[in-house]
Amino acid sequence: MIFFIKNGILNIILEKINEIGRKMVRGANLMTLIHATEKGVDKILADIAFVLPVIQKIRGVWTAIYSDLDNLQNNIIYSFMKK
Repeated sequence: MIFFIKNGILNIILEKINEIGRKMVRGANLMTLIHATEKGVDKILADIAFVLPVIQKIRGVWTAIYSDLDNLQNNIIYSFMKK
C-alpha cells in the first residue's frame, strides 16, 4: 500500500514537472516570436524614416501643382466673367 501511495505522489510530482516544462517551452517560443516581431517593427520604422522625406517632397510638389491648377481655373473663370 505504501508503494502505491509513494508511486502516486511520484506520478503527481512528475506530471507537475512536465507541466512546468511545457509552460517554459511555450514561454520560450513566445519570447522568440516577440523578438522576431520587434525586429520586424524596427525595420519597418527605419524604412518609413528613410522614405518619409521623399513622400513629404512629393506631397509638396502635388500641393504646388494643385495650387497652380486652381489659380489657372480661377483666372479662366474670371476672364469669362469679365467679358
